[in-house]
Amino acid sequence: MDDFLLIDTSTQTVQCGTVNLEGKIIDVLRNGGDVIELLPNLVGKICQSGFVNKAGIIYCYGPGSTLGLRSALMAINVWNKFCEKRLKLYRYSSLSMAKYLAKNGVVACGGSGKFIGETMEGEIKSLDSLDGFENFSFLNTRRILPHAVQGMKLVDYDLTRFDGDIFKMAYEIEVPDLFEMEERCFTKWSQKRYNGPDVCD
Repeated sequence: MDDFLLIDTSTQTVQCGTVNLEGKIIDVLRNGGDVIELLPNLVGKICQSGFVNKAGIIYCYGPGSTLGLRSALMAINVWNKFCEKRLKLYRYSSLSMAKYLAKNGVVACGGSGKFIGETMEGEIKSLDSLDGFENFSFLNTRRILPHAVQGMKLVDYDLTRFDGDIFKMAYEIEVPDLFEMEERCFTKWSQKRYNGPDVCD
């Protein structure tokens, strides 16, 4: 019977598993370390006969570890391109998963020194400070826990603890992407912005 490959690289622990057609996580392999080495090995153990018996891929699109999320995204794009059949793609947020596991509102590190929070009602906010969010749980997506969140309860982000229907938090998509709180804006390069050594005459 077809099932789904599950990939979550949003934290320092790489998690890969199998999800049945009813949205239940059947098994999960977890390992901490270098995501570039771990991801293909864990996926290889789950998909021993390739993607022939897989209905698709369910993956965490962030927020979280930049290297982990981008590595997973690149791998998914490659697998989807070269697979003999079109794979269905679903994505979910690490905030939604952490909120389910913690049974509490969740805060995680965002970029540029900011935080991102999700309330129990599902509202996602970009936060400049944690004022008013001290009673939330913290999803640690970095190797070093930021000083600002010392004392907050940490989320045990272990997908083997998930006992719900993942399709209630995952959404089908056409093209895999990553979590972005704000629209990207690119600033034109200038020598004034560049702080490195001059390498040209």
